[in-house]
Amino acid sequence: MSRKSVRTRLSALTLSAAMVLSVFAGTTQTVQAKENVNYLANENLAPGIHYSEEDITGYGTTGDRRVRMNHLSIDPSAEGVSFSTARAEDTINARENILNQALRDVYQGVNVVASVNADAYNMDYGLNLGIQVRDGALLVSQPDNRYTTDTPAFFVDGDGKAHIDSLRAEADITVGDGYTKTVGDINRNFGTHHDDPNATAFDTLRIYTSQLTSDATMTLYQAENMADAKRAYALIRLDGFDGDLQLGETYTGTVESVSEEEGFSIPEDCIVLAGYYGDAEGVKQLEQGAAVSFTCNLYTGAYTEENGVLTDRGTECNDVTAAVNGFHLLAKDGQVNTSVVNAQVGADVNARTVIGITADGKVEILCVNKPGTNFSSELTTGTTFSEITDYMMEELGCVDILNMDGGGSTEMTARRAGSDSLETVSYPSDGSSRLVSNSLLIISDAPRSADVAQVLVDGSSSLYPGSSADYSVRLTDSSGNALDSADYSVLWSAE
Repeated sequence: MSRKSVRTRLSALTLSAAMVLSVFAGTTQTVQAKENVNYLANENLAPGIHYSEEDITGYGTTGDRRVRMNHLSIDPSAEGVSFSTARAEDTINARENILNQALRDVYQGVNVVASVNADAYNMDYGLNLGIQVRDGALLVSQPDNRYTTDTPAFFVDGDGKAHIDSLRAEADITVGDGYTKTVGDINRNFGTHHDDPNATAFDTLRIYTSQLTSDATMTLYQAENMADAKRAYALIRLDGFDGDLQLGETYTGTVESVSEEEGFSIPEDCIVLAGYYGDAEGVKQLEQGAAVSFTCNLYTGAYTEENGVLTDRGTECNDVTAAVNGFHLLAKDGQVNTSVVNAQVGADVNARTVIGITADGKVEILCVNKPGTNFSSELTTGTTFSEITDYMMEELGCVDILNMDGGGSTEMTARRAGSDSLETVSYPSDGSSRLVSNSLLIISDAPRSADVAQVLVDGSSSLYPGSSADYSVRLTDSSGNALDSADYSVLWSAE
């Protein structure tokens, strides 16, 4: 059997530790580093999904700092590219590192090629602060409507287009002939509104599913904050319901039972309508066997609200396939959100996970590392809101930018080109992966190929005239799958 040839060229100047040569139609293209950027990794994970690890000097407002970034550049329109989300232990109230969250999907046959941490969360119980959608199903709602404007979400619609905008869930439920209500709190089981122990109590209706806790038990956390509250729970069985609240789908069913105490099990085909304070009495009066109709819809854009009731919900968007809430909006429509970017909350130099969308719809995801247990301050300093906003707008062309949870939660995983497994590629400042609530998954369904699409050169970072150095190559197809280099002869040259 004849061996195919792959030609590599090495510059006589300083090289990146990992240089990528992409091979298409017999041509060789080398991704060149910027003058102040040393690419420690620079490779295609799959068509439309590029990963790099960048050692940047001259960074920041003073231009004299060094940062280490892990960078995903994603074209949502590329063949096979999609986004999904994951939850800790596949339940609402739990914490788990993002690698294990992604591996659960991998073990089910999903080709997850990268992931990042997402929303901020309650560190005692794991409930994330904002909305989350997975595979077109609502997992947990916003804490209130105001939160959706101040703290928008990253989401992907049915056409695969990415957005950073407000996102709200509103459920409509009718029981019997005369009980019709709108419910905005879904799977938010804290004894106070907005998960704030100091919040003022008020009448509230909520919907819960079996995903609420790992053992599907109706649990109210921080219940001591509602010790004086009347409460009632209607267990409702829905026809054809499997525990996932599919957006826009109308379910019908019947009331199974009504109780005034927590601690009962929630079957997978049931929801719970909970009423607290003044709303408890209405739930308590619901009759066993009463007919139920239930629909959950998703909305984006502006809304109007009077006395806590939405008079204009915004634009319906039930085609959203994946959504995770952000923590701070840094820029929208090319305009810096100065009220956040210039505020004290983002003035510290810290680790950041940031998602940006360019004018042509590309998604740029950065994990900026800060010094930590296993990572020296000589290698990275971290970044401020202002610095990362400027960088993403000026260097990457982002027009919408969303800051996610950061600090010790900042983490990125990737299935490196030529590898069969996901690994953490960033440098968590705790020294190990933090247990978090949820994550954003980047997926590729692109097919395997026997053709070489990229040649990855690993070895010494410097090569000078008259010197020698050891290098090795990794060959992959366009989907990042390893090809056996033994089937190829590698021709080396230096210029």
